[in-house]
Amino acid sequence: MQTKHSDLRMVQKYFNKISGQKLKIFQDSNVKSFQFVQNLKINELELQNCSQVSFTNPPTNITVLQITHCKLSLLNGIKYMNVIELDLSQNEITDFSELKHLKDLKRVNIATNDATNLRFVSQLKHIEQLIAFNNMITDITGIQMLFALKTLNLSCNMIIDLSPLEKLVQIETLQLGQNKIVDIEAIRDLTNIQKLSIQFNQINDFSPLQNHVNKEKYGILQQYNPKQTSITTSKILKQIYHSEQRVEEMYIKTHCFNNKYQRVKGFIYILNSQIVVLNTQFINKIVLEFKQLQQFNENCQ
Repeated sequence: MQTKHSDLRMVQKYFNKISGQKLKIFQDSNVKSFQFVQNLKINELELQNCSQVSFTNPPTNITVLQITHCKLSLLNGIKYMNVIELDLSQNEITDFSELKHLKDLKRVNIATNDATNLRFVSQLKHIEQLIAFNNMITDITGIQMLFALKTLNLSCNMIIDLSPLEKLVQIETLQLGQNKIVDIEAIRDLTNIQKLSIQFNQINDFSPLQNHVNKEKYGILQQYNPKQTSITTSKILKQIYHSEQRVEEMYIKTHCFNNKYQRVKGFIYILNSQIVVLNTQFINKIVLEFKQLQQFNENCQ
């Protein structure tokens, strides 16, 4: 249900008769507190582009909470909620310490905020998925306590030290691209990894990956670390992907725009020495990055 300029009392009247529903509230809704959902029989709440959101009188019935693009900066009061899945991406939050009280959290997304550390997660022992890309994180201390963690995305930060990861052998997806990483010794024993991303760092030594069962998938990673090679982006692509070879999924990192990194997800293949990009966003920024290419064909769908 989408609510825009609506009378929330009508929403409340409707949801009081139905349980187990998800309520979505979008741009321009006047949502200053959660008081209006106190008596609603819902367990999922999604807010997008709602300004002036605060956690005054937060509901205890919500287990899945998504608040994105709301310019949210403070989390005071969130500790009284019983959230299992939390998405606070695309806000302006610097301090996530209030989340340490949410002991039942399993999935957390704080991507594209202003976090500098992950100390708040040390007490969240049930977290299985942590998404924190595109912040300003330099310190991942605290993450070493997350023995249930299977998916971790810390791309586009300022991380150097990976030592807190070394005992997290249960991790299956690890994304660390576009940081300041030099040494990957800490992930030597993380052999359960199915998907690894460490492109665009400062890594010289890839020997810690030699024990990984799927190490053949990681050859491309060496090409994307500047101390390993000096060839241009276009030459890298032409070297790795041969004619008519389809790449199922690839992430292209662009340069920094407005102090935030943009990530572009698309499909890339080379046909007759011509790079073709399909299904992309931010296409102008890709063109800027690939300006050395003599041929660049874009077929946006």
